[in-house]
Amino acid sequence: MAVPKWSNTGRVLRLKGRGVPRSDGTKGDEYVTLKLMLPQKPDPKLEAFVAEWQPVEDSPRQFMGV
Repeated sequence: MAVPKWSNTGRVLRLKGRGVPRSDGTKGDEYVTLKLMLPQKPDPKLEAFVAEWQPVEDSPRQFMGV
C-alpha cells in the first residue's frame, strides 16, 4: 500500500485485513499512525525546490485570515 498524497504526521491509515489473526482464521484490521521525518542530511535539490517554491495565489485560506 502506498501512502496517500498530501498525508501528514498524525494521519491514521487503516490496513484492512492486515492485522492480528482471529480465532476463526480471518485477520483484523491494522491501524497505522504516520510519523513523517525529514532526512538527516540536507538534500541540495530539495533545498533548491523549497527556496523557489511559491504558494498558489488562489488559496482558499486567503479569505479566512489563516
